[in-house]
Amino acid sequence: MSKSFLLVLSCIVAGFFSWNASADSEHTHRSVSKVWTFSDSNDGSPIPEEDRVKIEDAKSKIVRTDDSVCITTKTRDLPPGAYTNWWVMFNDPANCVNGTGFGKSRCGSGDPAAVMWATGGIVGPDGVGYFNACINEGEVPGQLLRPPGLTNANAEIHVIIKWHGDSAFGDAQRLGEQLTSVSGACDQFAATNYLGMANCPDPQIVIHRGK
Repeated sequence: MSKSFLLVLSCIVAGFFSWNASADSEHTHRSVSKVWTFSDSNDGSPIPEEDRVKIEDAKSKIVRTDDSVCITTKTRDLPPGAYTNWWVMFNDPANCVNGTGFGKSRCGSGDPAAVMWATGGIVGPDGVGYFNACINEGEVPGQLLRPPGLTNANAEIHVIIKWHGDSAFGDAQRLGEQLTSVSGACDQFAATNYLGMANCPDPQIVIHRGK
């Protein structure tokens, strides 16, 4: 078994146990958000804000402590294959001025944000996705696309759900890249562009409004 695939498994397991630990700790704040369509899953073309819709029976839960964040998302209507999730962290939500027209967000493109890998996962033929991820302030558990990472556990956090095509089960190295890298197996897609995350489509988005 390749090192890259072992890394994927260890990250997912660590995220699961971290989620449960945080959920049971004191001084936590919990909330639930909807999952929204974000881009055309066939070619990655952005969907205009007014045309984005909530995914039926999909939701994302967030648990915040004084210095950490855990997010678990259950969604549906995804193309089968390999996925990454990417945190877009607006660490100073009170000063955001570009809130989107959906998800009750304060922040959006143009506001300062950190972008970081959150987790990876496989979606089967039923199109249902389960994703769990936790992070502490100052921690960099995966690929960092835009620093500094999480500096404020009360940040507004957008979770981009990125599709990397059919799961490369016959190629452990490629599968590992699909689950941990922003560009893993993205050579099969036409170029897209959102916050520097190029090539692979972003079918869905979650918005957890900052406190």
